[in-house]
Amino acid sequence: MGASSLTGAEHRGVQCPECGCARLEVLQTRHTHDMRILRRRRCRRCGTRITTAEHLLAGPRGPCCRYR
Repeated sequence: MGASSLTGAEHRGVQCPECGCARLEVLQTRHTHDMRILRRRRCRRCGTRITTAEHLLAGPRGPCCRYR
């Protein structure tokens, strides 16, 4: 199933809060002292910049990433 066929309720991942575009370019990545990864992103459609915080989680299949 392509990303264009997903509805808002089914979409997963980071989206631009202004236009809803899922095509975000990572501009900068920082690691914090509390095991988080901060990423500065820019929307490729409207240019809005956002910051995402990712937390590493350990599960049965190993570490994975969760957005906040």
